[in-house]
Amino acid sequence: AGGLLALATCEKALRQSEERSRLLVQGARDYAIFMVAPSNVIVHWNVGAERIFGWTSKDAVGQSGEIIFTAQDRQRRVVKKELEIALRDVQAADRRWHLRKDGSRIWVDGVMHCLKDENTGLVRGFAKVARDATELWRQQEVQAHARDQLEQRVLERTADLMATNNELERTIAQREELERELL
Repeated sequence: AGGLLALATCEKALRQSEERSRLLVQGARDYAIFMVAPSNVIVHWNVGAERIFGWTSKDAVGQSGEIIFTAQDRQRRVVKKELEIALRDVQAADRRWHLRKDGSRIWVDGVMHCLKDENTGLVRGFAKVARDATELWRQQEVQAHARDQLEQRVLERTADLMATNNELERTIAQREELERELL
């Protein structure tokens, strides 16, 4: 009877742990969290992924993980490379433009994790955690543009000052020459 009680207690703790994990993943609205099978077919799509990418879980599950990648990235086989890096290094950073269901592009900052079975070491799939960083990207672009403009203005002003300095040096040299002639 004690063994059955211990087993029931373990099962209850496991269910509670699974429920907490499910609530955590599903409740993360600011982060897209989804899982793909080793074949890159989406097997889980959280509420954050729905909000960020626009596809519902029903739309996304069963689709290729490529649905969020641009045509250019698919042509360059970026998806395959990302999975290979995650497989080799456990994770692969992902900072690039991605697609939403409506065809609009968003700048995504994320990471793909390789999920392996703890006992066998076999790959069970991959988990992607990402956030919409479009506004941050825009701010960085504005800052870069402002920095470039400032650098250009500094170069122009430096050139002006050098020209003025050269003119002053010529004027001083001419005056010194005139003074020598007068003396």
